[in-house]
Amino acid sequence: MTKVLIITNYYPPESGAASNRIHHLASGLFKNEYQVEVLTPLPNYPRGEIFEGFRGKFHSKAVEDGVTVHRLWIYASNSKNKILRLIAMLSYSFSLLWFILFHAIPKVVIIQSPPLLVAFTALQALRFGKRTRILNVSDLWPIAGRELGALKEGLGYSMLERIERSNYSNADLVLGQSQEILDHVSGLFPKKQTKLYRNYPEIAPPESQFHNQSGVIKVVYAGLLGVAQGIHKLCQNLNYSNIELHLYGNGAERKAIEEFIANNPDAPVFYHGELTRQELHAELNSYDLAIIPLLNRIYGSVPSK
Repeated sequence: MTKVLIITNYYPPESGAASNRIHHLASGLFKNEYQVEVLTPLPNYPRGEIFEGFRGKFHSKAVEDGVTVHRLWIYASNSKNKILRLIAMLSYSFSLLWFILFHAIPKVVIIQSPPLLVAFTALQALRFGKRTRILNVSDLWPIAGRELGALKEGLGYSMLERIERSNYSNADLVLGQSQEILDHVSGLFPKKQTKLYRNYPEIAPPESQFHNQSGVIKVVYAGLLGVAQGIHKLCQNLNYSNIELHLYGNGAERKAIEEFIANNPDAPVFYHGELTRQELHAELNSYDLAIIPLLNRIYGSVPSK
């Protein structure tokens, strides 16, 4: 049985597209008779704090749905402060180095990017031993950061570009979640082997139950409440004459959204917190319309809804 290690920054019980995508990949490999291990931080996303039941641990190991999951210590933070975010990435990178140095690593390793620094650490640490290193690219950083307004061109941006190129150069195969990602990689390294890999849901779509007779359209968004999605700005600018807005999820804009709701009690905006994926699938049937927002067009990025 072929052994495969997946190195990722996100994995259930964390929510979001990245964790669901990697879980789907790990489950698919296991079902196809691979022996799968996952390396991931102690769960902390998107709250920016270690989840209950994992606090105080440096290394947690469990077998979940046939997949061996190693969770490593991280300095958890979802702060907008770039220094704190860098410290968080460095802390997980050091934990990765510890694990790689003192544990047997399979010959096939799949590495998630972004974060660039974590992928860089893994690719460099695994250069030896005749391993196949597969880089799974879900967003083009630092380009996406620049288009979001989170990064500005300069010395730091140039360093991130060099790390990005090093990652592509050192990978034996690059998986991309969009054709734009693969085009970008091929533009930098024309001979690099690439493959399009997309996530998809494994649920039976329910029959349409759209029987709205009240005249009020119930709109729902479920997902990351981050800067890229622009949900707080949406709350401020919607015309509420015939709609309600229902929100599920967590992220950097959650507090701003909760403050908007508190300060605008007449606005029909409802924040329902977080639900499990299974609970959410059932809840979505009660709404008329779902939205997939993106504040700005981000090259290479594909909303995962």
